[in-house]
Amino acid sequence: MKKRNRIRKAAGGALCLVCLLFLLPEGVSAAGENCFPACAWDEASLVDGLRSVGAEYSFDYRAEIALANGYREYQGTAAQNTALLWLLRNGALRRPEGEPGPLETNLGRVRFLHQARRTCKATAAAMALNLLSGRDDFGTADLGGSCCRGLEGETYTGSDGHTYRAVYKTDGYEGSLGELTGAIDDALAAGLPIAAAVHSVRGGTQHHWVLVLGRSGEDWLIADPAWAGSGSIEENAVTLASRGYAWGLADYETPHYGYIAFVRG
Repeated sequence: MKKRNRIRKAAGGALCLVCLLFLLPEGVSAAGENCFPACAWDEASLVDGLRSVGAEYSFDYRAEIALANGYREYQGTAAQNTALLWLLRNGALRRPEGEPGPLETNLGRVRFLHQARRTCKATAAAMALNLLSGRDDFGTADLGGSCCRGLEGETYTGSDGHTYRAVYKTDGYEGSLGELTGAIDDALAAGLPIAAAVHSVRGGTQHHWVLVLGRSGEDWLIADPAWAGSGSIEENAVTLASRGYAWGLADYETPHYGYIAFVRG
């Protein structure tokens, strides 16, 4: 079975089931044409759930399913299988046969960008657009410097030939932690990049933006524009925890949870 490109720096580990629960708002199904049919809620295991919908359930195939849903280094643990079963019960478990998304396809060939002073958001957004298109066409200046307000509603063609619309939740957008982590999980499951607001928990910056690339166990993988790296984005993947970040902008009285995502169609 064809194995897809992986972020080589991703560490193995258990999935964060609590974070996965943000994938679907209560009572809402994300079922689509590239998802398995929903299995019954009384199916007790991922293997039984896949068998009940007529799908293959070998370990290798479950590893491909995990990868197609944004999770790498599948080990078949109880936490991983429970998280994937929850998606299957909701009809939101993506099939691995679907085409790889732009994020997965372009990580190793798109150039990492280091930010100038106060341009973290525009730099993260430029890398996201380059990952989407598979070309190094965008830089900070193309997005109007630090603000990049013109992104909202703009459409871009992905390297997969599909059209994507930018969703720009600005610095002033309060949002919530649940909305942000849900948007991140949705983007990763669709194979799409997403820029997200963070702050330092080590007494550093309280206002910063990074590019989210995937998961590493219970942590997230990011490209940090403040990182003085070179080469491809894949070569500069680090974990959120290793950079000392947590989600949200903490320089407001109430934390703000902005993001820049892309929606197909």
